[in-house]
Parts: sequence; C-alpha cells; structure tokens
Amino acid sequence: MIKINNYGKAKMKLSVLIAFGLSCFSCISICPSIVSASEMGLIEERSGRSALFRPVNPEELLRLANRDRLRKIPIQQVETAAELDNIISNFKAAAENVINPNDNSLIDPRKRTWTGVSSASQLTRGPRGGSLILSSRVINNTQQEDCIKKEPPQEDRIKNNPPQEELDQESPETQFNLGNRYFFGKGIPEDKKEGIECWKKAAEKNHTEAQFRVAVCYEIGDGVPMDELKARELFEKAAAEGHGYAQFKLGVFYDFGKGGLDQLDMSVRKTIAADYYKRAAHQGHPKAQFNLAISYYDGEGIEQDKEKAIKWCKRAAKNNYNRAQYALGLSHDTGRGILFDDTGRGIIGNKINKEKAVEYYRKAAETNHRKAQFKLGKCYYFGEGVGQDKKEAVRWYKKAVKENYAKAQAELGNCYYFGEGVEKDKIEAVRWYKLAAENNNSKAQFMLSLCYERGEGVEINKEIAREWCEKAARLGHQKAVSHLLKM
Repeated sequence: MIKINNYGKAKMKLSVLIAFGLSCFSCISICPSIVSASEMGLIEERSGRSALFRPVNPEELLRLANRDRLRKIPIQQVETAAELDNIISNFKAAAENVINPNDNSLIDPRKRTWTGVSSASQLTRGPRGGSLILSSRVINNTQQEDCIKKEPPQEDRIKNNPPQEELDQESPETQFNLGNRYFFGKGIPEDKKEGIECWKKAAEKNHTEAQFRVAVCYEIGDGVPMDELKARELFEKAAAEGHGYAQFKLGVFYDFGKGGLDQLDMSVRKTIAADYYKRAAHQGHPKAQFNLAISYYDGEGIEQDKEKAIKWCKRAAKNNYNRAQYALGLSHDTGRGILFDDTGRGIIGNKINKEKAVEYYRKAAETNHRKAQFKLGKCYYFGEGVGQDKKEAVRWYKKAVKENYAKAQAELGNCYYFGEGVEKDKIEAVRWYKLAAENNNSKAQFMLSLCYERGEGVEINKEIAREWCEKAARLGHQKAVSHLLKM
C-alpha cells in the first residue's frame, strides 16, 4: 500500500486518481447506509494508529483528483476516540451538503433509517430502527387488546411525501415506513386509513411486519372495520415467516376460538394453540412463554408437565412480563398456583415464601400491575415478607386505585376510616367506599351501608343504608346478611 504521507514521492497516474475520486464519490453519495473504514478515510493501520484524510466534500475530492491535487490534502493522526468522533462529525456534515436525505434510495432497507455515521463505534453500521410496541391481555380474553401503542423512534428521515402515483413503484420497506408516518402522525397529519393502505401494499409484497400490523388493526378494529377472519389470515402469513408475535397471536386465536376457529373441536384448537405458543416462546416472546406455562400446568393441548410450567413461567418473569411475576408472587404468598399441585404440595420443593412473594410483587407492581400493587400494599400493611409499614401500604393502595381496582379502593377507604397509615378522615373514607361499592366490592358496600346508617362521613339515610346492605348480602357478604336481619 502507498503510504499517505509519501504522496509527494509517489508517481501515481492521473487515471488512478480519477478512479479513486469517482469511487469515493459513488460510495458516499449513492450508498451512505453502508459505511466502511475505507469510505470514511481510514486508509491503513500503523502502530495502533489510523491515518486519515481530511474530511472533504465528495465533489471537492473528485475535483482535486481530476486536477492531480490529491497530494495536497493534509494528513492528521488520531490519538483518541473523541478526536475520531469529531472528524466523523465533520465528515457527516460535509457529506450532507451533497446527499439529499429526502431521496428514498438512501433509506437502508435493513434498518429502515438514513444511517450515516455519528460516532466511532458506528463506522461500519448504522443505528438500529425501533420496533412496534403492543400491549395485550391474553389469558382470559375478556378485555380487548389495546391498539398499537407507540410508533418506533423515528424510523426514517423522509421529510417530503413521495407522490402518490410513485408509491407502487417503491420498495415494501419504503411503503412500510410511509405507513408508519401516516398511522402515527409523524411529520404529517395522522391518517390511520392511509397508513394502513401503505402497510397493505407492503404486506402484499410479503413484508412480515406490515402483515402483522394490518392483522392487529383488523383484530381490534383500529382504522378498519373489525374482521377477525382477515386478521387471522395475515397472522398466518407472518407466522409462516417466523414472526414471533404473529405466532403468539395465532396461539391466542386457536386457544379462544377467534377468527372463525370456534367451529373446531376444542382439543384440536388447544393442541394447535400450544404449538404456536411453543414456537413463539422459543423466540423469547414473554407472553407466549407465560401462556405455554399455563398450557403445561393445565395439560391443555400438551402433555401436563408442571415442572416445565414453572420453567416457562420463570422465563417469562425474567423477561419482565408482569403477569408471570404476579403469578409467581401469588404462588409464593398463598401456597397455591403454579408452584404447587392440586393438593398444595410444592413442586420441585417449592414452599410458601413471603419474602420471595414480595420480591415478585414488587417487580410486577413497578410496571403498574394493579393486583400486584394491591398485594404489595397488603404485605406492608400486615408486615408479611417485609417490615410492617402502613404508610407504605397506603402508598401502594393509591397506585392501585389509579387503575380503578375495587379491592384497593375498599382497603384505602378502611385506612381513612380507621386512620391507619393516613390521618382519619371518614368523608374521604366514604368517597373510596362509594367507588369500590359501585365496582361491586361487597366489603365496601357493607361499610358504606354502615356509614349511611350511622351518619359517618355522610348524612344519615336509613333507606340508602339498607340498599347497600342488600347489595352486599346478595354478593354473599356474611356480615351484611346478619346485619340486614337487624335493620
């Protein structure tokens, strides 16, 4: 290799210089998403150092090459990563003078972003694109899955919309990115229908993430009429290409008979569901891991194996799935559930462990799992697995009531009624009892009945008192049943 600082001595032909200049210009201006050491000016390694060209505009480099002035470009040695980052920053700024970021050809289809170089650690790769974030409730299937919650961190640098008539000629990746911009309203007015249309075009060209997103929209009726059959078809296409979340969703569809699958024999559905859960679980999908754990525990669609159930539940918990964390906490707390068999015998030597229960409750509670927040509050209230601290109990109850959890509302009412962890305030107690009572909590209904009967925190009203006592009795509250006979 010709040493850079000996250019003056080298007898290089003009044709070589022109070829070098053209190659540099084409590499930088045509394909900035693939940045190699040579394209950045890293010419050779000598004694642990790199010799670099001064970062220049590619057009200037070509002009200098044609005029045989390449030898006049000064050389500098880099001692630290900070110096290298500074040079790269200057190079990037210079390159942007001739590279149009609005040109769709500059979007790296592997990363869905205009990459360039921003630091020494990114000499050979661009930053990763984001990923779709979804939230779902999957076991009881009584609550509808939330919509797509969050658009990935700015996946592209397109600043102007390409003409609509040109859209069909673009790549599936570009159509997918444009769909993201329309659906989430990034840089343009939000238009979910147009976003979905872009995703559909990408999906037709076998873009698996686009197939998955359109399927979710059909499943929950977001931007399109709800259509579980179409959702299932698209989930199947994405799942066949190894899309882990689509495999999980198909498991849910078979498990609960969605998308026309309710016509299948239940044992067949459960078997197929367990198979899809297993595929997604092995890809590290925490919800699938948790569902697979339940399948193993109940022996639905798969041979019962409670040790494997525990294994997969713990994997899901380790992957920060709060339902798995709560399930393990509850089992350690009560001696029932996934760590124990039907007779209450601990599996693999498990036993009640209040400290472990608190550990799992806390993990789930910190991600806003309302039942875990309530249970952690109870642990603090009674001092089980943790030092007794009723103020801390109230703090966790207050977090749980933000999620409209009736049990927490009732317990918070008790704290205000009896002055435990907070200053006694029966007006505030009645407020929380009402909220819990309206959510069909029998304990709150009975306490609210007493408050109306005695005039505590509210004016005496025997008629309302009896109404709430009757409601509590109908829900099986034994004290309410006994008290009603005396009213």
